[in-house]
Amino acid sequence: MIQTSNSTNFTQEDEISIDLGRWFSYLKSKWYLIVVGAIVGLLVGYFISKTIEPKWSVSTKFVKQLQKDKLSNLPLDLGLMGEMGASGVNLEYEKGFFFSRKLINELTNDLSLNVSYYQTNGILRKEIFEEIPFILSYDSSSSYVPYDIEFTINKLDQNSFTLSSNDEYLSDGVNNQVFNFGKYYEIFGFKFLIKQDESNVDQNEISVLINSQDRLVEKFRSSFSLSMLGEQTNEIVLLKLSSQGTNTNREREIHQRLIEIAREYNVEEKNEVEEKTIRFIEEQLNIVADSMKHMATRMHTLKIKDKNLAGGSEKIFEKIYEIEEKRTELELAVKYCKYLKSYILNNKEEELVTPNVFGVENEVLTSLVSQYINTKIESEAKRNDLVEMSPIFEIEMKERTKILEGLEKSILTNISNMLETYEFRLKETKSKISLLFSSVEPLMEDEKSLEGFKRLYNLNEQLYLVLLEKKAESSISKAASLSNYKQLEVPEVSLKPVTPSSIVLMGGGGAFGVIVVVCLIISAQLFNRSIHEIEDVEAASHLPIIGVIQKAFDPDKLHVVESPKSSITESFRSIRANFKYLTKSSDKATMLLTSMMSGEGKTYISANLAASLSMINKKTVLIGADIRKPQLETYFKDLTGKGLSDYLVNAANVYELLQDTHIKNLSVIHSGPIPPNPSELLMSEKMSELITELKEIFDIIIIDTAPIGLVSDTLPLLELSDANLLVVRQGRSQREMLSKAETILGEKVARKSSIIFNGVDFSKLHSKYIGPGYGGYVYDDSYFGEGKIEKRPYQRFIDKLLRKG
Repeated sequence: MIQTSNSTNFTQEDEISIDLGRWFSYLKSKWYLIVVGAIVGLLVGYFISKTIEPKWSVSTKFVKQLQKDKLSNLPLDLGLMGEMGASGVNLEYEKGFFFSRKLINELTNDLSLNVSYYQTNGILRKEIFEEIPFILSYDSSSSYVPYDIEFTINKLDQNSFTLSSNDEYLSDGVNNQVFNFGKYYEIFGFKFLIKQDESNVDQNEISVLINSQDRLVEKFRSSFSLSMLGEQTNEIVLLKLSSQGTNTNREREIHQRLIEIAREYNVEEKNEVEEKTIRFIEEQLNIVADSMKHMATRMHTLKIKDKNLAGGSEKIFEKIYEIEEKRTELELAVKYCKYLKSYILNNKEEELVTPNVFGVENEVLTSLVSQYINTKIESEAKRNDLVEMSPIFEIEMKERTKILEGLEKSILTNISNMLETYEFRLKETKSKISLLFSSVEPLMEDEKSLEGFKRLYNLNEQLYLVLLEKKAESSISKAASLSNYKQLEVPEVSLKPVTPSSIVLMGGGGAFGVIVVVCLIISAQLFNRSIHEIEDVEAASHLPIIGVIQKAFDPDKLHVVESPKSSITESFRSIRANFKYLTKSSDKATMLLTSMMSGEGKTYISANLAASLSMINKKTVLIGADIRKPQLETYFKDLTGKGLSDYLVNAANVYELLQDTHIKNLSVIHSGPIPPNPSELLMSEKMSELITELKEIFDIIIIDTAPIGLVSDTLPLLELSDANLLVVRQGRSQREMLSKAETILGEKVARKSSIIFNGVDFSKLHSKYIGPGYGGYVYDDSYFGEGKIEKRPYQRFIDKLLRKG
């Protein structure tokens, strides 16, 4: 006998412990449902793929040429390089430019994309771009325009139509009215005209939607993309414009026109830049011209102010140099005069220097000095020729001395006059030099200013010429302006639709179907309060499990007799082997079988267990004590005569009740007539007397009773038995009912009670316990030589398919 380890009763609020292995095994047993879910999902995905209008991918490659700004060579101090220098392509800027409201507005106006037309064929709804049967024209300046409100045009005949809409406001104006094609109407301020395409007269109904600007912008931004291909260079960058649409011709047209508009705007933008550049240059030219004019005026003023500026200070310095030379000559002359005066007065003996040596140009003085020198020389010569102290020598010397004194006097007189003259001239020369030096300083300042003005004038003149050159370049560039965008190829269309993808939708549908089925299976299992696993039994009750009986597809027969080598029979042998645990090693015992509710198989187990015990030479009697709903006649067809109810009312004795069966050592007491008071009869002393008498005759007494969860008939019999077996059936018994069993049985009776887990389908058993022996083998009928248990029709069909596969 196997004892469970749980110690608490099961309640509905108990937390469900999830064993992943158990759940996987359980889901594996429901593989056919999962396959069905996957197939249904695949079919739904395939159906959806056929109802969605396919979209194609369209792409256009073009390049943007980068160019250097015209003003980049100008001097930096003009401040032109801040915003005008180009260093590459900003992809985000390009996206903002191509998908700007300005470009999209022009695009939608050019291609009439502000009105969308839809056609419905069965369940497929698609937007139409060509062969539109009805064309809507409207005045965008109307006081009311039904933006983003769909309405339907229904053609009545060749001349008239009706309008309908789900919008309450618009429907009030169009419902119950008949309109004519080609005629203007005004509804709530909305002015419109609908024309009919005479070439397409078969279509009688289409839906129309006037797109708001916000809707169009959002639509284009969501369906178009711009990307950069390859690496950006300093000269060009390769760009790719991509989109998806249901009409390839229209998508190509949109691509072509969008790039054309971008090129036009790019040229306009460049021309605007050139115009701004020219205006800027003209402003700079005016500024520079004003500056040059101002410089010229200042230079003219300086030249008029001081005429010497025409020659500059060089002439003044030339005069100073000339006067300085004269001053030097005068200083030398004065110096010589003083030298000569000192020479004469001091009567020096050294050789006298003539005036010419000092640059003194005075003929009188020169003549006197020459005479003086010659006289002295002659006197020296005479002195050498004559004897000193001779009368001639003395006479000669006196004459010479007289002559020299006369010359000295003349020289001194001449020198005095010359000194006075030279000193006066020297003073006048120095005064002139000082005057010239005092006049040259302001002249040098004016010259310095003049030179500065000249430099600024030359710089402005140079800048003026550069600006004139740049202005000419900008004017030429504007006249021959080309777009930086160049389309490399016509828009390309993908070879196959990008959406919908049948494989993706079918795969997603199949996966979704599997997930849904798995969720439904798990939900059904979680909310199913029936007992399915051995763990469910253990969680709901403390009673030990004495055995597990495999499910029989024919539960109305005695398997232990008719199929002695089957796995079901082996299940009963396993319970029979635990007989000693039930009876505490006694060779004789009384066993009572009951259940919590009807339909759990207690009578089936009672009959087969009784037959199994009788086969080991145990004299066994089976009592049908469920006198409210007797079932023993199902297994023993020839039961007649007196029954248990007759005995309880004293209408028969024990031996009249006993009926032999075709099974050796097995006797049966059937229920007898159904009495009006079964509970009272089973509680009487007669029932106890019957058990006592039967114990004298039989080894084993098995009592098949009514469900204890439904009626109280069985309760008085529980004290009469040695062992009580509570039958629990897989998929039938309820957890809440089983959890009440111990309370109904009571503590004393529960000690001698066990559970038989009946009707177990081992393919649905996902617990750690496997095999009908509850820890033993997983019995297979072929192992016991009986062949396989008969399967249900759908199982035989699946097996056949698998064998063919």
